[in-house]
Amino acid sequence: MIQHRMGLLPLTRDSMEIMREQDVVAFRNMVKENAVKIKMGLVNQTKLITAASEIVEKYAKIWKRRGNCH
Repeated sequence: MIQHRMGLLPLTRDSMEIMREQDVVAFRNMVKENAVKIKMGLVNQTKLITAASEIVEKYAKIWKRRGNCH
């Protein structure tokens, strides 16, 4: 549980495979859905989605070089 201005919110653990560059779009959507769920403001949603996307894209390039990503 995390403390939020609206009360306590349960933590969940979502996961998804990112095997192609197109999977990053689905990942961004999942991050946005969770940000909306916890009632983040639009600016913070944008920051979170951008950061998450950049991290995944960075590691996708590494995985691709290693042959783990298509």
